[in-house]
Amino acid sequence: MKLKICGLRDKDNIRKIAEMRPDYLGFVFYKASPRYAGDILDADTLNELDEGLKKVGVFVNEDISKVKDIALAYNMDVIQLHGSESPEYCRKLGEEKFEIIKAFNPVTYNDFLTMKEYSGSCDYFLLDNRGKMAGGSGQKFNWEILDKYDLDVPFFLSGGIGPGDSEDILSMNYENMTAIDINSRFEIVPGVKNLALVEEFVNKIRIK
Repeated sequence: MKLKICGLRDKDNIRKIAEMRPDYLGFVFYKASPRYAGDILDADTLNELDEGLKKVGVFVNEDISKVKDIALAYNMDVIQLHGSESPEYCRKLGEEKFEIIKAFNPVTYNDFLTMKEYSGSCDYFLLDNRGKMAGGSGQKFNWEILDKYDLDVPFFLSGGIGPGDSEDILSMNYENMTAIDINSRFEIVPGVKNLALVEEFVNKIRIK
């Protein structure tokens, strides 16, 4: 099971989290987010990270040219889109050799039908709970809906995953669930992770 740790912005916190060897680190470039990293993130810090650790830039309805500029400046490997971006928008960014993650907030099976339109435009889907603002709510959606996921695009499970959820996640057996995404439930303050909680969770989830 791959692991993405998102919403990082503090230099020392980033380095210590990276030492735990997650598969992805996420950095938010959406100014309305309390985890917005664009004002303090140091590109040199990211360049020092292990090459096997994929860096994910998170954007919301941003101009494509600006997404590309930011992603290149910070040497991002993956672009995660959390707004109403179209399949064509996703395709255009994918042509720039970035992996593309498109976030969705599924409530019913019909939401999976909508996602199907993006199947040829994204490398992964990220399934999250709908919040008051773009970027998730820090709460779980109804995981039972995953029983009806029948798309061929692998997905990241996100939305309110906390330190006590490792056993439930390890019991899941969804063929296309490729990674889990943790964020706010592991924080001291927005953008800074509790290292002890993250390390304990990483150790538990790595047994699968």
